[in-house]
Amino acid sequence: NVRLRTRSSAAEELIGGSPAMQVLRERIAKLAPRPFPVLVLGESGAGKELVALALHRQSPRREAPLTSPGRV
Repeated sequence: NVRLRTRSSAAEELIGGSPAMQVLRERIAKLAPRPFPVLVLGESGAGKELVALALHRQSPRREAPLTSPGRV
């Protein structure tokens, strides 16, 4: 987690200025403060781990370890 905290913010790592990326950033900001788990689905290479990291970094649990169930 030390390595993760030293990297730039996850929202900055979500590159792209398309309307779809803006909607994604808005959804992350809306979901991150909520106290329930979020299931991120998508094709291989779609950036699911970056979305999960962005959610975690914007959540109240950002200081806790980020856990991932791996590939489902």
